Amino acid sequence: MDPTLAEMNQKIDALAEQLAYLANQAQIAERQRQDRAELIRDLTPIGQEAFRLTVEQLEEVQELLQRYRGVDHALDVANRYSQQAAEALAPLAPGPAKESLLQLTEFVVVRLR
Repeated sequence: MDPTLAEMNQKIDALAEQLAYLANQAQIAERQRQDRAELIRDLTPIGQEAFRLTVEQLEEVQELLQRYRGVDHALDVANRYSQQAAEALAPLAPGPAKESLLQLTEFVVVRLR
């Protein structure tokens, strides 16, 4: 066989292998794209339903807190604890540390409001 023809056949074979590899990679990429699209189709309604249920549950919790004055009760309890903390700090000597702790007890209650 002519050396030039043999060399051309080798190059054609190498190109055919590369083409087969690229075609295989394209098929893999297409399957992955289809899998992602199917996953999105399957999960979208689930996510939407979970969001709807979460919103409904939060609205129900908010309504229960309002009905049973849960926030008011929590603030009352926080105020009592804040007062108890301030009373517990009374024996400490005046200074920056004591002042910071007193401010912290007030901040917690103010933050809750």
